[in-house]
Amino acid sequence: MINKRREQVKKFFKNINEGEPIVVMTFDPPQAGVFDSEDALDKALNKKTIQKAYTVLNELKGEAYDRLSVNKLAPTKKGQGISAEDISYYRFFLVDLDVVGLQVDGAKRNATDDEHAKALKVAEFVEKFLTTMNFPKPILIDSGNGYHLLYKVHMKASQENERMLKNCLIAIGEQVDTNTVKVDTVVYDRGRKLKLPGSTNNAEEVGYRTSEIVKCPSNFTEVDIAVFQELEKLKTGKKKGWENSNPKKEDVDFVDLAEESGEFFMADNNRVYANIKREDGKIVTVDIEGKDFKIYLRNAMRKNLKMKTIKAEWWREMLDYLYILANEKSDKKSIYNRIGKTKDTILYDLSTDKYQCVEIKKGSWKIIDTPPSVFHRDSNDKEQVVPVYDEDFDFLDTIMKFFNFSTEEDAKLFSIWLISAFIPDVTHPLLVFTGAHASGKSSACTMIQELISPRCVDRMAFPKKVDDLVISLANHCISVFDNCSARRIGEDVSDILCQSVSGRFYTKRKLYSDMDTVTIPLKGMVVMNGCDSLVERPDLVSRVLQFNFSSIEGERLETDQKLMEEFQKVKPKILGVIFEIISCYLEEKDDVKIDNYVIRLTEFQRVAVVLNRITYGEDEETVDSLLETNKKEMNIQLLEENPVAVLILHFMERRVEWSGSVTDLYDRLDTLAYKEQIERSNKLYPKHAASLSMRLNSIASSLEQAGITFYIKPDGICKRIYIRNHNLKKYTARRADTNGRRRL
Repeated sequence: MINKRREQVKKFFKNINEGEPIVVMTFDPPQAGVFDSEDALDKALNKKTIQKAYTVLNELKGEAYDRLSVNKLAPTKKGQGISAEDISYYRFFLVDLDVVGLQVDGAKRNATDDEHAKALKVAEFVEKFLTTMNFPKPILIDSGNGYHLLYKVHMKASQENERMLKNCLIAIGEQVDTNTVKVDTVVYDRGRKLKLPGSTNNAEEVGYRTSEIVKCPSNFTEVDIAVFQELEKLKTGKKKGWENSNPKKEDVDFVDLAEESGEFFMADNNRVYANIKREDGKIVTVDIEGKDFKIYLRNAMRKNLKMKTIKAEWWREMLDYLYILANEKSDKKSIYNRIGKTKDTILYDLSTDKYQCVEIKKGSWKIIDTPPSVFHRDSNDKEQVVPVYDEDFDFLDTIMKFFNFSTEEDAKLFSIWLISAFIPDVTHPLLVFTGAHASGKSSACTMIQELISPRCVDRMAFPKKVDDLVISLANHCISVFDNCSARRIGEDVSDILCQSVSGRFYTKRKLYSDMDTVTIPLKGMVVMNGCDSLVERPDLVSRVLQFNFSSIEGERLETDQKLMEEFQKVKPKILGVIFEIISCYLEEKDDVKIDNYVIRLTEFQRVAVVLNRITYGEDEETVDSLLETNKKEMNIQLLEENPVAVLILHFMERRVEWSGSVTDLYDRLDTLAYKEQIERSNKLYPKHAASLSMRLNSIASSLEQAGITFYIKPDGICKRIYIRNHNLKKYTARRADTNGRRRL
């Protein structure tokens, strides 16, 4: 049993805590500690302490962490515990479902199996209800006598937010409370403690169930505060009750209507598509599980059946039938968005009513009316201009004119990426533009979208949900995100972006199914812009091309409208040059061998060498230099914007070696931060020594490029860190060229 409990603790540490230090406490005897090591926590929780262990849900202030022992449970005295005043931020929103009537004459009883099952049923309904309110999937925990739903948040611990969360719990209770199970509306308090999975309230022989994690979502995403504000509005003071809210199923069959609505086929990604005719007469190919098909079918229902809504029962029945219908056809079709291919040919969809596309072969290209591949379009896709080839057109000069690159080298590297974007089956790096306000970042993104795949909405806000990001990457050949922030690029999002660059797959639960899964190919290119560095994780940094724009001043500052008007005039010629270069690429691509790979994306480097030779007549060493310079520049910017990196570089500036405890290093860096006026409120600044090692590990590769290496190893009851300065002079000399900027 103790092993099962330990597994639950490990699962909690991995899936819920997401690498952040965890505060664990017991009340009999009173003990507490902060843990950043799974092994240390496992060691501290013996057979006795694990039975009554609790964790603090929310983030503590720095001084509260300082009172606690690191990686061990130590006795606490009265007044040394964790209270609401010690909390700085909400990390979780807890929905606690309790069975009614467990307190009888001052004595507590267990929930019966029937009551426990009813609590699970209510928990499942709560999850479905909150999903309709745009909540992501929660972590579901069996508390023993009820169930907990945990939602990830990042919200300041203020009275205003506390009041809002209280009202949200009341609103949920009004929707779901039954005679047997109710929402605990007092767990909104910021100092809330949660029973640690693997623990019980009492000894096992009394019959209490062990708390355990039931399920964790593959992507544990954060709930936006606006979603809570909408939920709060549902509070009325009246009980609705979910048992009486389910309408009687209507026996309506609209499968025949769905079947008559279009031509259905199974694609090679094992998804079903339909060729449907819109009201404007245009035929488009849409995913039957997508929004466009649902809107189309709803309009057909309104027109033919005089009905305004699609019930879940109808939708599930229709999808199952259409999948069977499409699967009966022997041949699967290849499906593409904008850019497709056959064995020796690249195809580019112009998105015209006649389904015209550009056919690119070895040494030539032309526009054809009957493409051999199927292109997936949606309602936002716009028609592309007809490309025109002008032999005298200066491609590089045009790039320099419309994109605010500071050097010709940056413009060349970008132009190579731009040309490669029209070549499928290439691992395209994620493209990032950074810079101050009015530096041309958004205009650059708009022009890229217009060149590769023009859409009615040329730039999007970065998705709040991982699933929305996945949908964009799967359905569009390129996704352009405007005004992004590094805070949104968490671990789960970073993993998705890495998978997209590498052309891998994302697996999720199939719609209206509890057991079936659907595999979604992630192959879309990504372009992002923001004021500062948007990527921090080393695995994503290695897959990025980043360009920093300077502010545009004086005569160069033009309105977006004027710039786009001029750009639209030359866009046909830009496309013509690109298609001409690609036709040459198809002739020469097999003749190039790379001697030295300088980036992780080796396929892109190989393609870049060929394109650079065709476009600019330069050799492999030039591409190596362009990629190396870009990588170094991005690393410098990343270090300059990371407070831990700035402090370490400053700390080791006059030191060859240094060693000491992690706590000692934290104290020294904290003092240095105060002296250098570095903001301790920065999200990357470690709030205590326990998180310093994690912050350092996240930038280890970047520090190594700057000449700093380190390693950490246990030393008795603490951790000892060893730091060495190998070659810092090159970096400090380079930093002097950046005018001393420090963006923290």
